[in-house]
Amino acid sequence: MVEMFINLGKNIRAFLQKETASGLVMLFFAFAALIIANTPLNESYLNFIHSTISVSIASYSFSLPFDEFVKEVLMVLFFFMIGMELKREISVGFLKEKTQVITPLIAAVAGMIFPALIYLLFNFNKPLALHGWAIPCATDIAFALCVLMLAGKNLNPAIKIFLMAIAVFDDIGAILIIAFFYGSGVSLSFLLLGFACIAAMLIVNKLSVSNFLVYGLLGILLWIAFLKAGISTSIAGVITGLLIPYYAPLGKGKRRTERALYPINQNLKRFTPWVNFAVLPLFAFTESGVRLIGLHFGDFISPVTLGVLFGLFMGKQLGIFGVTFIMLKLKLCKFPMDVKLRHIYAVSVISAIGFTMSLFIGELAFADAVLLKEAKLGIIISALLASFVSFVVLHKKNTEKENP
Repeated sequence: MVEMFINLGKNIRAFLQKETASGLVMLFFAFAALIIANTPLNESYLNFIHSTISVSIASYSFSLPFDEFVKEVLMVLFFFMIGMELKREISVGFLKEKTQVITPLIAAVAGMIFPALIYLLFNFNKPLALHGWAIPCATDIAFALCVLMLAGKNLNPAIKIFLMAIAVFDDIGAILIIAFFYGSGVSLSFLLLGFACIAAMLIVNKLSVSNFLVYGLLGILLWIAFLKAGISTSIAGVITGLLIPYYAPLGKGKRRTERALYPINQNLKRFTPWVNFAVLPLFAFTESGVRLIGLHFGDFISPVTLGVLFGLFMGKQLGIFGVTFIMLKLKLCKFPMDVKLRHIYAVSVISAIGFTMSLFIGELAFADAVLLKEAKLGIIISALLASFVSFVVLHKKNTEKENP
């Protein structure tokens, strides 16, 4: 019996150390929520995710439903990690050259314009439906990275960074769209407080301060400012991660090559297990419980459903892959030699997983329950189709001859 538990522990540790483990855990919780939401347990599920969580930080306190707590509080750690990984790539990796940063930025913008245009083509003569034009513009960075890790084993890290950069720029674009077209107003005073926090982090960064506590406290203050200002707190996480120095300051008598990599690498090592096996599964569970019972054939072929579906699935491909392909042919950007066109195409397909942000925009865009249901249907079909196609594309035999 003891030996059985020892072997079980070894197997669990071996599983958790696999790169795809977190993705599998996240997908398990996502499908569990989807199944539960379409059973008699749906009411219990809704009661759970809408239960109130209260948090106090010094003299500041607030209460949020559990699903909002996961999205606005816990997921900030995920975006903090994304910011640090991007900082590492900007410092010494794939995004070190300015042209490599411009490529995902342009691809992300094109990947928002094309989906919106396709949606408008399906709904141009329907005033109420037109309000949902931004639904297919979004990419869910958490789910997209999860699918990439599962679909593409042993890929060049540049592919993951390329997807991350696109998704971050996409997230910023989605937040701006919400603020200008769907927002109920931004608090100027808290926005100024947020800018002051960013300025303070820039100053301590220039002074080569590498103490995590300094950035942690400023990051928490920035998070509070953005939460009260009505801006997505995910941006606070990304900004804080980007402003942590890549190198610790030089010690006396040390050469440049001996600088420690503590600020980024140690923080990533510290937060990764918690984010991968606690935060992301909770996020998947609270966001994936979409009720599909009561659908009819007409729901699948409605202009809103088709606009969202083709906007996400085809629009992201036309925008991201199309623009990147043109830039490659014009030699305006470059990728490592082992990054092939099919890898870049797979990134464009995976970007069609709009999910959380698309669902959020849909709820802001449509007060009509029927239109919202149709939008959700398009989002889910696109996510499933994108996941399947990306698996097929990335599982092609590596022995095939491909042109970069």
